[in-house]
Amino acid sequence: MLHVTNGDSAREWIEALGLPGRVLAWRDVLHEGPVPADLSAEELRRVRAHFLAEAGWAVEDEALRELEARDSELRAAAQVVLWFEHDLYDQLQLVQVLDLLANGEAVVELAQSGRHLIELTPPELRALYDSRVRIGSEHFESAGRAWLAFRSPDPTSLAELVLQGTPSLPFLAPALRRHLQQFPCVEDGLTRTERQALEAVAGGARDREAVFEAASRREEAAFMGDTSFWRALDRLAPLLVDEGGRLRLAPAAEAVLDGRADGSSVLASDRWLGGVHLEGPAPAWRWDESAGAVVSAR
Repeated sequence: MLHVTNGDSAREWIEALGLPGRVLAWRDVLHEGPVPADLSAEELRRVRAHFLAEAGWAVEDEALRELEARDSELRAAAQVVLWFEHDLYDQLQLVQVLDLLANGEAVVELAQSGRHLIELTPPELRALYDSRVRIGSEHFESAGRAWLAFRSPDPTSLAELVLQGTPSLPFLAPALRRHLQQFPCVEDGLTRTERQALEAVAGGARDREAVFEAASRREEAAFMGDTSFWRALDRLAPLLVDEGGRLRLAPAAEAVLDGRADGSSVLASDRWLGGVHLEGPAPAWRWDESAGAVVSAR
């Protein structure tokens, strides 16, 4: 039996239950960096290993070997139990794993939590395992559609999927909506993370840790670790003044938050959201919160 979960903390928590089999941590931050369409599994592993190294989170050759070993072990397993949470980080890993397993012969089961796994007590974790569900065709179909839409260079199909809902995977649609909120908003040109960070500084948070904690508290399902959040803060440099570790808003940020300026005109972008590459000061796609839709900005 192979147990698959989101990272090393959860892996250790599950291992402590003493269940039969091995626990595999799925170490990739899919909401960060390129996950482009029309690549083979081998090509995608190379893209992800390069990104993880470029972000300073891994050594490229080591990351590639780990991704190769991870995928091989998953495909070789005859019985797989998936342990994932409700947030964006986990739901993207879940659909990737299900997509990889879709055409195999393994018996696949899902132990899915509406809380973070490391918040659960051992009896709660055991109850989650005991209530696991068998993955069927409807789960594989929903995951496959989501994985394809997430990797598309056109995010409108993903927005449509969110509006339709994902009843077989109930945490997936809300998580994907949170992903879409990482596109610049039509109203102020900021992503939700950027807006929450700036508003935290405006509200009195003065160092990076305090901003991270304040922004995380506003999440319905916190998904971003501190290292990902630091990347977001670094992109906000034109709007934030760092005075020896003390943060304050630049005048341009005050204008954006007041609705007198557009954030995307100040923040030159070169980043990926799944299969969408956002480049330059006028990204091609924006998020319309009121409509629940991604709209073309060109």
